[in-house]
Amino acid sequence: MKKIITKKNTAILISADIKKNSYRFFALKSIIKYYKKNYNVYIALVLRGTKHNFNVDLQVSKIHSKFFTKEKDWNYLLDFLPENIEYVFFSDADCVEAPGQKLLDKCVINLKKYNLDGVHCFSDIIYLTEYSTQKYYKTGEVVNDFAHKKSGSNGGWASGGLLLFKKEYIKRVKFIDYCWLGAGDTINMVVFMSKTMNTNFSEIWNKDLLEDIQERKRRGIRFGRINATLMHLFHRSPELDFNKFRRMFYGQITKRDVDFNEKLGEPYIEWVEQIKLHKKYIYKGMKVIDLINLFYNLREGHDDMGFPFTMHDKKVDAVLLSDTYPLKIL
Repeated sequence: MKKIITKKNTAILISADIKKNSYRFFALKSIIKYYKKNYNVYIALVLRGTKHNFNVDLQVSKIHSKFFTKEKDWNYLLDFLPENIEYVFFSDADCVEAPGQKLLDKCVINLKKYNLDGVHCFSDIIYLTEYSTQKYYKTGEVVNDFAHKKSGSNGGWASGGLLLFKKEYIKRVKFIDYCWLGAGDTINMVVFMSKTMNTNFSEIWNKDLLEDIQERKRRGIRFGRINATLMHLFHRSPELDFNKFRRMFYGQITKRDVDFNEKLGEPYIEWVEQIKLHKKYIYKGMKVIDLINLFYNLREGHDDMGFPFTMHDKKVDAVLLSDTYPLKIL
């Protein structure tokens, strides 16, 4: 692939594995439309599951796969950015800033001002309901109808969503990109922020991963956070059982050189509830590849239904977000 020359010096990278007319498809469409309208940024996209042309600066189409991570796609796209790109945002395919913040501009300004290598681009994240997401799709309006909120000010935490790095830094360090059971956001934030993992757990859990994290940390980073609000657009809720029990095998599977045909080892049990979940999902002779398939099906299986939404069944007093919700802006 040839290098591209552009006058833009900031890029935003997105990875999406979606089906056309699914919830995630419309989320991605809305997000790209928002960035095009509000910013002069170079948009690069790795797309699986549909051949739809999103008319971005760089679109790489790949076949649908259950064995991918967005971090691997981000690392891939870094090598094809124009030479003059200096700053790179990494966005989830279903998250976008709450209106009126000019968040991308503020992140770049503060990264330069404090000579940072990277920025966590939000402090609060609100999860839109099905109703409020459709309103956003249709009109761009954000209404006061949220499923829940995570906030750094009230003890909540959301690691993924939107990150910014100097291109020279992130090309050198790269993302940990082999989190086949998800949680790549959290694992990578341990690299970038002064967060630590429970060592008693992690040393038993996966020493190779812990060493990889420490090796990347030793390269050093100046990292900051912006006080701002991100919106997570709605998609149908996945089967939550898997999020509760995947830790039993996360250590065996989250490895650079994992053998997908290897049989699952003994589970790492932390709670009594996990024993029931193990009996429900795990069978004799189950392989790593089978568990990854299970993870994908449980996580994505409810997102295929697409439109129509059921907003006509829900009666809410729709009020503009800006009038009712105090945005925390730097």
